[in-house]
Amino acid sequence: MPTPDGYYNELWARSQPAGGELTDVTEHSGDSINGKGEVVLLIHGYNAPVKSQREEYQAFIEDVASKGIRPIIAPSFGAPGFPVFKFFWPGDWDNMFSAAAYMQMVCRAPKVGDRLEQYLNTLSGPRGAPILIHIISHSLGNRVALELLEYIRTRAQTGKHRVVSYTLMAAAVPENRVKKGNELHEATLSVNKRQVLYSRSDTVLHWAFPPGEMLAGEGFLPTAIGRSGEPSPLWTDRRDFSEIPTGGHIGYRHSDYWRGEVSADEAAKQLGVPINPQLVSSAAPTHTLPPQNVIATKSFSERVLALTKSFL
Repeated sequence: MPTPDGYYNELWARSQPAGGELTDVTEHSGDSINGKGEVVLLIHGYNAPVKSQREEYQAFIEDVASKGIRPIIAPSFGAPGFPVFKFFWPGDWDNMFSAAAYMQMVCRAPKVGDRLEQYLNTLSGPRGAPILIHIISHSLGNRVALELLEYIRTRAQTGKHRVVSYTLMAAAVPENRVKKGNELHEATLSVNKRQVLYSRSDTVLHWAFPPGEMLAGEGFLPTAIGRSGEPSPLWTDRRDFSEIPTGGHIGYRHSDYWRGEVSADEAAKQLGVPINPQLVSSAAPTHTLPPQNVIATKSFSERVLALTKSFL
């Protein structure tokens, strides 16, 4: 059914637009994935109430849609291109911003992946063929995506669907979780096209992620995939955004990905549609590196940092 731009093809697993509880996945507005041949599924991260995340999703969709020689994804309801479905889960906790609140969301992420898998397992593509799904996720939404893949890998699948690519942007997932022998390693490798966009300029993942994850029982001050891009052998495409200019500064920060031109370029390429070279943003940094061995060192006093009020 036609719906206003920004409100179409929404999947909700939340009881209310801000805060609230985790629910089963429902088709909140727009079309249904069921019966589609190929779709894009967007998954947001921590601290993303519906109102603000709608704007982030729509900006990203329009940027990616503009990149191709022919339409890549549909920028509006019924437009040419892969249909885009926007997933909303309760990753915000009544507007509380603290390590304790983030810890709760880390523990919730596997449950969200469970509900999303249960929903997808009821669906099939046209004439019994599988639905081909491209996942693009951000921050803690990447944990949801990988947990979803683990459930798909380990459960009997009664529906017909197949995840054919994923793009992990600023992944708030500990490196150790996906290393060989650990919980999400096989799930990570279960998809043929595996893209990671990361940045060492991401101060949220540098300062806030390790203590938040440690409180959630994820190990001692773990490093996020979205900051290091590791373990590098796992990815078929790995892009370092540490020196890419965006938003008036050098290097992608945590909240830059949904609205970043270069992240839209890379996500568009991952979808496998020919890109118009005249519309691709330059990823070259606008400054040169200093001569070897003259990088100044900085010292920091030891202190406890509160979790940054930012999207994870």
